[in-house]
Amino acid sequence: MFDWLKTYWEAFQIVRRGENRDYSNVCNVAFIGCAPRSGSTMLMRVLDSHSQIASPCELAIPRYFQRDKKQQIVNNKYRQICNYYGAKPLLAKLNPNRLFERIFQKEGKSCLAIKEPRQSLFFEDIGRDFPNAKFVHLVRDARSIAMSEWFHNNPKRGLSIWYDYNMAVVQLFEQLNPKQIYTVRYEDIVCDSTATVSKLVEFLGYDFEPEMLEYGRFEHADDKMNLWGTSGKGVKANEAPQHKALGLKIDPTTMKDRENYTPEVLQAYAEMDEIQRLNTQFGYST
Repeated sequence: MFDWLKTYWEAFQIVRRGENRDYSNVCNVAFIGCAPRSGSTMLMRVLDSHSQIASPCELAIPRYFQRDKKQQIVNNKYRQICNYYGAKPLLAKLNPNRLFERIFQKEGKSCLAIKEPRQSLFFEDIGRDFPNAKFVHLVRDARSIAMSEWFHNNPKRGLSIWYDYNMAVVQLFEQLNPKQIYTVRYEDIVCDSTATVSKLVEFLGYDFEPEMLEYGRFEHADDKMNLWGTSGKGVKANEAPQHKALGLKIDPTTMKDRENYTPEVLQAYAEMDEIQRLNTQFGYST
């Protein structure tokens, strides 16, 4: 009871002082924006396997999910992540840098790469709140997203979600300094891993480490926290149903079945001009 009151009193004092604590040591943060089913968990694990880059778990910041359908899930996972890293959840909600600082300390790294696909929808707010951050846009062919099991009964919904998420990132990129932004394609990561990941790591300010491509060799905090399970019964990310093709390293054959587009996906794609234009902008042929 005393700890609970102490936390709320500390939170009140922080608000009253106007959040004036200095977190200048939390300076190298990158946000990954993408549509769901774009391979972001694989990219997260690749980056987390670098000696200086932490991308330990899917991290959504609660302040952006007020009145969102994922609000409760985000709050629960954020609390779990805060407890793992020794940050007080309430204070970390007021200032996420409190959690970021603890992640740097526990992981012993100097860069934090943050991903949660739905958070892409709030990139304009994130860009305003973190003006010095870097932003990575992970893209994948819209038709491959529509081929996901998530959308097999409604490919138009998959294509629409792909468009909304990616447009939110594109709109922020139009406002930022080019030195802050980087776009990478999923297909290039799996087909030309060394060159593609090298350039991304260089953008983040580091040298490429070949062993990071074999991300299964490394421990990742999301496995330790059991974040991918349900009802408190966690499993490792590569064992979770939604990541059954994740594996332990980058594999060019991963999800190749999602490039064998069904007539339903092709028909839905043909009827959505805006999606075709954006997909072409990302370098995918129609």
